[in-house]
Amino acid sequence: MLQRRPFTPKPRPDRPPMVWPGKQDFAPASRADGAGEACPKPVEHRNPALLAMARGKRCLFQIPGICNNDPRTTVACHENQGKGMGTKASDARSAQGCSACHEAYDRGPAVREVKRGWFHVAHGRQIFEWQRVVGDLSEPPRNRRAAHWALLLESEPNPPAALDTRAQSAMKGIAT
Repeated sequence: MLQRRPFTPKPRPDRPPMVWPGKQDFAPASRADGAGEACPKPVEHRNPALLAMARGKRCLFQIPGICNNDPRTTVACHENQGKGMGTKASDARSAQGCSACHEAYDRGPAVREVKRGWFHVAHGRQIFEWQRVVGDLSEPPRNRRAAHWALLLESEPNPPAALDTRAQSAMKGIAT
């Protein structure tokens, strides 16, 4: 019968690291191109109260020949620019859109510049809508806080982390 022995790795001579042609070495502590510190992933600003506020409202995209003008299908449509793998645009960069306009904006055959134009018009309308909500005392407080949060986020280029705590306070009282 064979006797079991503990594994002992064989000694290897020191070898230089493997280099692939045209590839840079991985550098976890700094940028791979050696130009300073690593770039952290941007903070994602989320506010479920803001997204819930869009449901049941009128479409702000109003794309001619596409819009179904059905408030029952309206949701918050996020901006497509600046998104990528594992990242999504801030909730403040959204606009109310019906299902047809949302589909055309996200997956439609229109060229990128046309889609950006659709979003910029809708987002401008959305900002006016948030300003109206903030000033309307008949609106629920959570909607007013969520709209105020979005307007603050849009007005400041580098918002403080306290805005996310404001978003948490705006979420109070929302049924899931």
